[in-house]
Amino acid sequence: MDAIKSVQDGITEILVCGKSFFSMDMYESICTIRWKLIIVDEYHEYKNSSTTASSKLSHLRKYSKCPIVGLTGTLMQNKHKELWTLVNIIQPNLLGSWNDFHHNIVKVLKLAR
Repeated sequence: MDAIKSVQDGITEILVCGKSFFSMDMYESICTIRWKLIIVDEYHEYKNSSTTASSKLSHLRKYSKCPIVGLTGTLMQNKHKELWTLVNIIQPNLLGSWNDFHHNIVKVLKLAR
């Protein structure tokens, strides 16, 4: 909690935290800060849109109105929806709705095979 207070007071400009922050009570404190940039390592861990961490990261981006940079070596492991979810957190609606993306991209890719 001291680290978050240090950022809130303007003493520290950078906070490094793990994914567990999104499932802890500290998340509410993180949301009180207007971030300028959020960098997420192991970004592929947020690919499931139904998880708490993924929805809280989306909420944090909307609240802070700041860009997110996702770092990962495995953007899409198995499913097209994983790719859509990760892109949608960073830039909502860039690929359209999931239904649009599925209809215009996923189905076309499957037919091309």
